[in-house]
Amino acid sequence: MKGIPFKPYADASILTITQVLQLLIQQRQAFIQVKAFHIKLTDWKLRTGLRQKPIPFPFSVTLSAECTGLVT
Repeated sequence: MKGIPFKPYADASILTITQVLQLLIQQRQAFIQVKAFHIKLTDWKLRTGLRQKPIPFPFSVTLSAECTGLVT
């Protein structure tokens, strides 16, 4: 499974698509085979550290909850 995780707060110039671990699906969850995703303004603010105080992260983090695809 691929994702764009990040470790330090930084701008989009260091975005890299990498292979990430596939999580186990538990009850009341679904796995979506993503075909397209959207990086929203909130994701950008979180990634650059502009929202670091109200929403701190344990790194490494993968953002973007808006997507379209197939439920498998």
